[in-house]
Parts: sequence; C-alpha cells; structure tokens
Amino acid sequence: MGKTIAFDESSLFYFILPPIIFSAGYSLKHRSFFSHFSYIVTFGLFGTLISMAAVSFLVISANHWLFAAPEYANFRLSDYECLMLSAILCASDTVAALTLVKPNAILFGEGIINDAVSILLFRSIEDLVASSKSSVINAPDPLKGGAVEHGLRQLDADRFGLVSSDALRILGSFGFVSLLSVLVGVGFGLAASFAFKHIPTLKVHAAREVFLIMLVAYLAYVVAELVHLSGIMTIFCCGMTMSYYTIYNLSHRSRKGSQLAIETIGSAAEA
Repeated sequence: MGKTIAFDESSLFYFILPPIIFSAGYSLKHRSFFSHFSYIVTFGLFGTLISMAAVSFLVISANHWLFAAPEYANFRLSDYECLMLSAILCASDTVAALTLVKPNAILFGEGIINDAVSILLFRSIEDLVASSKSSVINAPDPLKGGAVEHGLRQLDADRFGLVSSDALRILGSFGFVSLLSVLVGVGFGLAASFAFKHIPTLKVHAAREVFLIMLVAYLAYVVAELVHLSGIMTIFCCGMTMSYYTIYNLSHRSRKGSQLAIETIGSAAEA
C-alpha cells in the first residue's frame, strides 16, 4: 500500500519563503523603491483591498445564488469561508513576482505588499471566526446546558453569517497587525546595526558576520509568527533596514559576501 504524502505548509512558511523575502528586502534598491512608494502602496495595499472587496462580493453572491435550494444547503459555504477564499484569490504569486518583475520597482514592491496584505486579511478573518466560536462555547449556562446547546445549534445553523461590524473588525485587526509587523522588522534591523557598530569582536570573522545577519532576520520572522504578526512583512522590513544601516557597519569582506550569500540562498529557495 502506498503512503499518501501530505504537503506541510510549515515547510513553506518557515524554510522556503523567509530566504526569498529577506533576499528581496536586503537587495532592495532604496532610491528606486521609495521614489515609487506612493504607487507601490496604491497598487499593493489599496488595490488588494479593492480586489478583496470585489472578489468577496462575487464569491458570496455566487455562493448564495448557486446553492439557494434547500437540497444544496450542505454544499453552501459560510460567508467567512467565502471571505477566506477571496483573500487567497486576491493574492499574487510572490515567487513569480520576484523572478519575473524584479527590475521593475513598482511591480516588485506591489507583489511583496500584495502577498503580505492577503495573508494578513486571511489571518484576520480566521481569528474572527475563532473568537466567534470561543464566545459561544464560553457563554454563560444558567439553564444547565440549555443555553450553550441552543447557542451551538444556532451557530451551526447560521454558519457564522457576516454582520456589519465584522468588516470594521477585520480592517482594524489588519491595520494593527501590519503596523506592529513593520515596527518589529525595523526594530530587529536597527538592533543588528547597533550591535555590529558597538561590538568590534563581531567583525573578526566575515563568515560569522554573514551568519549573524541571517540569524537575526530569521529570528525576527519567527518572533513575528509566534505572536501572530506578519512574518513576511517583518522579515522584508528587517532586510530593508539592514541593507540601509547594518551593511555599513560590517567589514569590507562581509559587505560583498553578505549580499552574494543572501541572494544565493534566496535564489536557491526560489528554485
């Protein structure tokens, strides 16, 4: 009997994606990126939100129209499930964006931000569903189980239908997580720059310098994921900060070696 091989998403998010995003941030052309920053934010952030709204409307409408008959009720998706599907559909392929359009700063930046925004939207919706389940399961039970059972039956019947306040909760969670993710990435990058500037022993071995740079970036990614932030946005901002500040506090050999090593690892992860 053959064994079924299941794809483990943790392999992608913890071993393949971080080198790609960090390489993109570390090798970023700052002048070109920030000179087009308004266009990048417009297409990457607001464009993704508009795409998310349009796709969500179409998916939810099609879901209710196609499965309106009672005999198809078991096949109907909840509104939250439709939103999760829409968040996936409005995301672009980061690897393809980096591989094909890296020379174009606008398309390159839009691809990175689009992917981070899509993942943040998906996780915000997922957290909202989890909190809705928890609020019902942990509800007070003055009638020895009757209230909780009724709540669970009602929750299953409604299948987490959307209410008007959910959109504001999703956007609020998205904005909060985005801001914290950027701050964590910049903070780790500045901390690395400070350490390399004031600790001369770190510059003795070039190989160790390069290793520490990658270690700090990966640590920033893991910390962001552990506290339910966007690891992609964190490691991208960390790499961008390091390439702007930390690289000038490295030894001459490490400046060239770090760029070559990080780009090589990023290219290997893309392959």
